Amino acid sequence: CPATCYEQDCDYWIATDGDTCESLESVYSCDCSGCSCGGCPSTCYETDCDYWIEADGDTCEILESQYGCDCSGCACGGSSTFAPTPSDVGECYTLEMRDSYGDGWDGAVWT
Repeated sequence: CPATCYEQDCDYWIATDGDTCESLESVYSCDCSGCSCGGCPSTCYETDCDYWIEADGDTCEILESQYGCDCSGCACGGSSTFAPTPSDVGECYTLEMRDSYGDGWDGAVWT
């Protein structure tokens, strides 16, 4: 979610001002591509989990377990879970992972 909206991203303005991605794009010419556009609730100190992940490098697991935040519906730093269905077994996949902060994977694994 790019910070193209007055030095913030669209999710920030949705969480703080109650805007929508549609209004931010049409009225203010912001680029809301890649943003959750309100899908991530503002339950983490009056903002959403994705904001704290970007700002402080926290994870959804830390925000939920240590701070009582609700990160359901949040991108959680772009992480996702993929479990192949039985028909996918034997298929080939490419896993590309990036550490945007350069601080390691904090024990994360892919199994």
